[in-house]
Amino acid sequence: MDDDFLLNRGAVVACLASLRRFESTQINNMLMFIQNNRNIKELELLIMRQAGRGVIKPQIRDEIVKTILYIKKSYQNEDERVEKVKKFLGYVKWLYESLNMKSNRGADEQEQNAEGNRGTAQQEQNAEGTQDSEEKQLRKAIEECYKLTFDTFVERIINQNDPEQSQAKATQTSNG
Repeated sequence: MDDDFLLNRGAVVACLASLRRFESTQINNMLMFIQNNRNIKELELLIMRQAGRGVIKPQIRDEIVKTILYIKKSYQNEDERVEKVKKFLGYVKWLYESLNMKSNRGADEQEQNAEGNRGTAQQEQNAEGTQDSEEKQLRKAIEECYKLTFDTFVERIINQNDPEQSQAKATQTSNG
């Protein structure tokens, strides 16, 4: 197992976390826990507990735990396992923060506005139809997360922060 595997898995988890309400403190808590306790089974238990409480969404939990299980199978030495898990969670943290850096500015205000807008829109539209549409969009976005690699993740970040490059790429794609 190399760093590319951990980076690719981190990209998937970060993408999924960005689609769901997810507090970056959860990643920090996992990192601190594994650094202080150095016990992977207890970390898995913590992740399951947080998912049970609704703090970590099941898809995010599953992807993190699958990666941890793969690490456990790939290394016999517990110290190596712990180091790889720490590295993976560190990648998730950095990737999640890089994806959400721009959107985190004023996120509380945006979320409040979005909540208010959703309430108004639902009163004006058929709530069931709107919810179905939102669920379809979310499912499509989740499918896109599972296709990510670290390299495509980096491209997404660059395009997100450089509208001109994103527009040029879209124009090139439509012309080609």
